Amino acid sequence: MAGWRDTRIETEMDDLERSVDTLGDNLYSQGACKPAIPASPGAPRQERLLARMGRTLAD
Repeated sequence: MAGWRDTRIETEMDDLERSVDTLGDNLYSQGACKPAIPASPGAPRQERLLARMGRTLAD
């Protein structure tokens, strides 16, 4: 079951990354997301994706 969940999460992150790429700077207009912040060196994929949307794991 864990393998299925891992695959599903990776698929969802793929979809979200494509959406962020497609929206470009429009993602940050109208307050949809905060400006991107730097991710920690060696951060896992989900943390890097959150950072692109101006978020951290603590948000």
